[in-house]
Parts: sequence; C-alpha cells; structure tokens
Amino acid sequence: MQLMEASWKYSLELSLKVYFKSVVRGSDCQASNNYKLVFIHNMISIIVCSRSKIILNEFADNIKSTIGNVPYEIIWIDNSNNKYSIFEAYNWGVNHSKYPFLCFMHEDVLFHSFKWGDIIIQLLNKPQVGCVGIVGGYYISCNSLLWSSFGYKKGHYLQGYKENGHYKTKEVFFSYHNYGNKVVAIDGLFMCMRKQLFEKGLIKWDEKSYKGFHCYDLDICIQLIIKGFEIIVSEDILVEHKSEGKYDSHLLESAICFHKKWNSMLPIMINGFETDANIDENLYYLEQWHKSQSNAERAWHELGKRPHIFISKVLSLLKNNK
Repeated sequence: MQLMEASWKYSLELSLKVYFKSVVRGSDCQASNNYKLVFIHNMISIIVCSRSKIILNEFADNIKSTIGNVPYEIIWIDNSNNKYSIFEAYNWGVNHSKYPFLCFMHEDVLFHSFKWGDIIIQLLNKPQVGCVGIVGGYYISCNSLLWSSFGYKKGHYLQGYKENGHYKTKEVFFSYHNYGNKVVAIDGLFMCMRKQLFEKGLIKWDEKSYKGFHCYDLDICIQLIIKGFEIIVSEDILVEHKSEGKYDSHLLESAICFHKKWNSMLPIMINGFETDANIDENLYYLEQWHKSQSNAERAWHELGKRPHIFISKVLSLLKNNK
C-alpha cells in the first residue's frame, strides 16, 4: 500500500487577538484582532485499487493540477499480485483513509475539469446525497448485468480506445429523456461518498458476497437507496477513461451473486421513470460479448426469466462452448 498526502491548510477565524501554533507544517503564525479560527474539514481521500505497485506519475500529476484548492491524500493500493478483490481493497482504503470525503476511482481516469474537488464536496455536504459520480443509470432491471439497463443512462465522459495501434478518445453522452441528475446507480470508474456512512455502518463494500472486480458499484448504490440516500450524476466534471471495460465470465459470476442478494428488490428506478418491460439487455450484451445469443435465448425461455438462475445457466453454456 502506498499513501501520498497533499499539504493541507486550515481556514482561520479568531475573534480574539491570540498567538497560536499552526497545525500546517508546524509553523508559527500570528492572528490579528478580527481574524477568526474555524476548522474546515473539507478534505478528500482518493482511493485506488491498482495493478501497479507505485502511484502512476500521470495520475498523481493530473490530480494535483485539477482538484483545486482542496487538501487531499491518495491511497494507492498495490494489487499487482491480485491479492485483493476490489471489495477488499476498497474496505482497506476506507479503514486507512484520514479525510471525511472518499473518492473511489480507477487508475486510468484523468480529469479534464478543474476544481472538481470543490464540486464533490459541495454535493456531498448535502445530507440527502449519498453518492456522486459522472455517469449513471435510471433503471436497474430484474436481469441487469451492469449499473444500468441498456439505454437508460445519464452522463458525459471521454472514452479512450485503440485504433490501428493509436490511442484515441471519443465523447460519450447519455441523456435518456432528460430525467435529471438523480439516478439509481453510477459507474464505478468514479464514485464519491462520505466516510461517515461507512463509519456508522450504513454501507460497506460487501467482500463476503462477492469476489473479483464486478458489481461493486451496483451493490453499494442499492445499499444507499435502501437507506434513503440520493445518488447524483454531476454534469460539471469531465473525465477521460483510458481503457474500455473488460466483460468476461467473471462479470456473469458477479452478476449471479448480485441477483441472489438483491433479486427481491428489483427492478429499481427513479420516481416517474417509465420503461419497456419487454426489454432484455442481457441478450444484447451476451450477443456482443460472447457471440452466443441462441444459447442465451434458449436458457432464458427454459428458466422462465428467473435472473440469477438464467445467468448461472448461460455461464455454464458459455464455458462449455469455449
């Protein structure tokens, strides 16, 4: 594990003329008559589960130049030997974080917006807000594999990809019917929450139910919704995600765990949302990722649309057809 702490400051307000020892670098400071001392706890812990043993310079430099005048630390969790699931790594990060606002993010995310730290703190200071991200979904169906059912999304980011050996980016916009910024789940590439929610036992990265690196975003968002918190997509923060997601049998294994745990709660949608109940994005995704739509359809009809059993059957079929 590696921690990098930014130099941090306190705002000072003091109604009486006093001399005091500053907590900033231990320096001596003098306050004037009308200067008030107030401690502002607007500090951010950035938590990253990485395949790299050390903090990537590009990542650290980007945070430093874009976060704004916000004290922060980077908790860089070395997972180069695949020792931890993302649930275990994030719980470790929560337990070792110093600051009240937590940003969980991928190591291949770069910010293109400045002073995004102030935006996050402003949103999370609203007591009803439980989580802030940059892209999310309005609807989680009874058979969702990801943080949103196909098409029902909100957000804007830059997606990196390779074309003929060259790295390129493309803008991605989601704005389904302009339902607003409240969503039911957000993409785990960037998720921000108050540490207090973990400290009070209201939410936790569920390392007992899940292994691997999928469905962590879905799971934590449903925990927040059950506790009555809002999940918000910020349109004021633009990020670049340098790699595309990896979709394989491990995703289906995590989806089985997710549906076994939350099947009775699904579907979940924002208030006033209307959807076509006949849409089944599982068939779409399985066709694209595994080229075995016929098997998926056969299993789906055979099992009568029972989500976790359906996914388990499809996973078995896919393994047999390798």
